Parts: sequence; C-alpha cells; structure tokens
Amino acid sequence: MKIKLLKSHIINDTLFESETIIGDGGVSIPVNYVFTPFMEGLDEEGRKAVYEACVRVYGRYPRYGPHVLIDDPPIPRPEGEEQPVPHVPQKGPGR
Repeated sequence: MKIKLLKSHIINDTLFESETIIGDGGVSIPVNYVFTPFMEGLDEEGRKAVYEACVRVYGRYPRYGPHVLIDDPPIPRPEGEEQPVPHVPQKGPGR
C-alpha cells in the first residue's frame, strides 16, 4: 500500500509534512492505522483505504444542500457524549 499525505499527519508520534509518501519501503504504515480523507492513494489498495476513510467521514454521497440520503452512514459520535433527546409532547386530559 502506498499513500501520499495531502496535509500534515502525526504517525507514531512523528510529524510528517504534506506530500510525504508512506508505505512500500518508505515510512511504514502502522497496523490498524486509521486513514483520513486528507490522503491520496497511489496504488489500488491505497485508493481503497482512502475511499473508505472518505465514506466513514463524509458519507457515501455528496451533499447538495440540506438533503441527506437515508442510507448514508451516520457520523459516529463518541461514547458517553450527551445525545439530544427530541421533545415529545405528552397527552394530557382533554387532548
């Protein structure tokens, strides 16, 4: 797998500037490394990893205006984060 960084990244506590190429004999890619949309795949495996990162972050389809397709994967939220609860009016007497 060969990836070119489009922005600066920190990998294994080392800062790598944009335009750095990682993988395939250069800087090694750590096991279970989470790829970002700010990378460019230079081979088939690299393009697939970057595409999957873009889907994870932005969803499968481009957003045109406020409309989002229902089958777009939701953006994951960190565990323990307060989740909004929609207000549901309660039915009272005479309603």
